[in-house]
Amino acid sequence: PMERNRKSLGLEEKDLNTIFSSYIPSIIQLHRTLLGDFKSKGRRKCGEVLYKNAPFFKMYTAYLNGYDAALDLISANRKGNRKFAKFLSKQRKGDLKAAHKWKYMDIASYLIMPVQRIPRYELLLKEIIKNTPEGDQELPCLKNALEMVRDAAQHNNQSMRSYQDVQKIVEIQGILHGKLKDEIIQPHRCLVGTFEGTVS
Repeated sequence: PMERNRKSLGLEEKDLNTIFSSYIPSIIQLHRTLLGDFKSKGRRKCGEVLYKNAPFFKMYTAYLNGYDAALDLISANRKGNRKFAKFLSKQRKGDLKAAHKWKYMDIASYLIMPVQRIPRYELLLKEIIKNTPEGDQELPCLKNALEMVRDAAQHNNQSMRSYQDVQKIVEIQGILHGKLKDEIIQPHRCLVGTFEGTVS
């Protein structure tokens, strides 16, 4: 509905691209594959399925890097765009007059779902391992799957921090003046920390 009503809502094409990452279709396809594997291999093979697919979880990095920008854009339009705010409110309320009443969550609740997905797989595997007896033939595969999922989660978290650091450096460069403004961003530099203060 948002895409169909984009112009009347005062949104540009780039706004939709910011809110709805171009990587969402790839993430959906990955989980369709996961679901098919779970169904075909059965409950006893969840470790095998997650081990095989865990390397693909690193594709979440691109989505995570755009997550904050999506929330910022939504927040800004909620405050400054009455048509957009009204549209979101209407979509969340759903159609309570219909025979089959339905109601949606807020858009932010949907956008955070991919952010939560990999940590949930990690928690799921930990719980399964905790309740799997020693000597079970599936236990080694479950432990290997946990390591693979944990590695993907750490990769995504580190990549997201690196991206946020770069964005912060760009923001700092934007408020500087003089020669330093053009020299602060260099390939070998990284953000060590930030603090607030005054320079005299």
